[in-house]
Amino acid sequence: MLGGALLPANEALDLLDSELPGPGQVYLDSADPPKAAQVQAKKKTVPPDRALPERWNIETPSLVTFGDSLTTRIAPRGGFEYQYQDQRVARGAKLSRARLGVELETYYGIELTADVLLSSDGDYEGWDTLQVRVPLSEDIDLSFGKFPPQFGTEYTQDPSARWFPTLSPLLAQVAPASSLGMVAEGDRGGFEWKGGWFSGDARRDIPGIAGDGYLYVSVASSFNGSGGEEIVTPRFQRWHLDYIYNFDGNDSETIPMAYSHLLATGMQISAGNFDFYSDFLLAEGDDQTAWGVTAAGGYWLVEDAVRLVGRYHYANSREDGGVLVGWGVPGTGTDALGPFGSPASTSASELHSIYGGLNFHVFEDNLLLGTGLEYRNLSGVVGRSDFDSWGWNTWARFAF
Repeated sequence: MLGGALLPANEALDLLDSELPGPGQVYLDSADPPKAAQVQAKKKTVPPDRALPERWNIETPSLVTFGDSLTTRIAPRGGFEYQYQDQRVARGAKLSRARLGVELETYYGIELTADVLLSSDGDYEGWDTLQVRVPLSEDIDLSFGKFPPQFGTEYTQDPSARWFPTLSPLLAQVAPASSLGMVAEGDRGGFEWKGGWFSGDARRDIPGIAGDGYLYVSVASSFNGSGGEEIVTPRFQRWHLDYIYNFDGNDSETIPMAYSHLLATGMQISAGNFDFYSDFLLAEGDDQTAWGVTAAGGYWLVEDAVRLVGRYHYANSREDGGVLVGWGVPGTGTDALGPFGSPASTSASELHSIYGGLNFHVFEDNLLLGTGLEYRNLSGVVGRSDFDSWGWNTWARFAF
């Protein structure tokens, strides 16, 4: 009787013992982190890639520099560009930009930039830039002289650093001319700001102070890193908003078509071999209003050597002929006045433009060879029917 009672008890103990984990199993289970911790462990923060912001440098560095940071630093600079265009409205080949200058920086951080524009025969065409920058503090600088405002992604870039041979048509139409002005700017923790005033006078030499001029304000924010997300590829992002108010209206020589308000906002993104920027443009006046969108991308087929580039641009106006489309290779002295320097133009109400091509960086960014095909569709053309145009553009650019 006693033995019969012990048998079920022993079986129960054996069953309980089989269900309990052994000492080794208890150790392994206790070492496993909770599920939430496992998910968090997948999120890695990688250090920023310093090469990504450098892709958005607004100008090409000088090749030769004399002096160092302990003395006065002097760097000769210049740029030459030759273009061939074969378009429906205009075709030709010539020197489109010839610029010589110097950049000087003193021990105290004061910078002087002077660029003179030349014709294809070497004749003087005017001043592109004559600018002095003075540091007011570690985070704030003051610039004054003749120079263009940094308005929109493409116009902010120096011609030596642009992806395409020409600006987007609407940006070339609305961007202010290089003029006499003063701008204060600061940068702290990835946040940038600028504010200043420019004269309404436009001259090839040094403009004077004419009229009330225009007010210029710009803010931007940038980020570089992975953000701690599961995608650990570093990326760079920058957002900007640029605004101009024209006090002079029809009397302004620097603001085209008597626009009172100019707005440009957009973003820049870089990740891996891919770069992208987009801009929204708005120009509003009493008699003319135009707006447009630009989206452009670049992909490095061969890192730092061959890049595939493409750009889509759309422009519209509520008035007939409110969109001015340029044709042909611009002259070498046009930058002394404004960005629109095409020898021929067409007025329309709507424009679609698509450009695709290849850029070859032969000598880093200093020697650039490019070729591409552009398609344009114009609607509401003044004085003629709507039409399409295919054009081929081949260009060479050298900056030092």
